[in-house]
Amino acid sequence: MFERQRGTVKRFGARGFGFIQPETAGPDVYFCWRDSYDFLMGGDRVTYEINAFSDPKRPQACEVRLRRAG
Repeated sequence: MFERQRGTVKRFGARGFGFIQPETAGPDVYFCWRDSYDFLMGGDRVTYEINAFSDPKRPQACEVRLRRAG
């Protein structure tokens, strides 16, 4: 199992994909609605994993979930 990352949804479009701005330094992370378990909007704080098969220069998120308070 991979370590979960944290970030903020930068934008999420009507086409069903968006980008997450990671809390750590690095490029924005692409994600698709199929990789999310929650309804997401720009500004939502999320946790996610990086797809092991994605290009390190263009990372892709999977298992995207809203970050719960607490």
